[in-house]
Amino acid sequence: MEAARLNQDSAVSAEVSVLTAQQELARATTGPTDAELATAELAVERAELTLEQEQFALQQAQDNLAQVQLMAPWAGVVLSVEAVQGGMVGAGSPVLTLLDNTQLEFHTTNVSERDLAQVVPGQTAVVTLKSYPNTPLAGTVWRIGVQAEGTVGDAAVFPVVVRLDAAEVEIRPGMTGRVEILREE
Repeated sequence: MEAARLNQDSAVSAEVSVLTAQQELARATTGPTDAELATAELAVERAELTLEQEQFALQQAQDNLAQVQLMAPWAGVVLSVEAVQGGMVGAGSPVLTLLDNTQLEFHTTNVSERDLAQVVPGQTAVVTLKSYPNTPLAGTVWRIGVQAEGTVGDAAVFPVVVRLDAAEVEIRPGMTGRVEILREE
């Protein structure tokens, strides 16, 4: 009985295989229908149109890229780049940090309030940088901060900005040193 049942299952399986093969043969010999061909041709036309549109958009983007020019408002040295290659930058977004190295400044934050009355914009100053201890740099007091930035002992200290004259040495942002503001006599 078991052998007969197995033979019957095999016969059913073989019949299904024969029917499937006959259907595939019929499909292969008759070819696609007119509706299938029309659908395929329409899909090809759509793909060709999409390709043309994308090629046009690519050409426009390449033309726009060729016309792009990033211009700084002044000559200087690039300190950092905030944008990344291929990234999008919106209006008002920083692209880079540019140092105006035509006018260098030395910032001090420790002018005592006791001495503040004797400091005025335009006053001569001498800056000695730690990097160049034997090369004092001439400068002029440019501005005095309006608010104290701390205290030393019992006296408040104020920021003072000294604009440096042309220097014979290479000055870099962040260098430290000492400033002497000369008293007018």
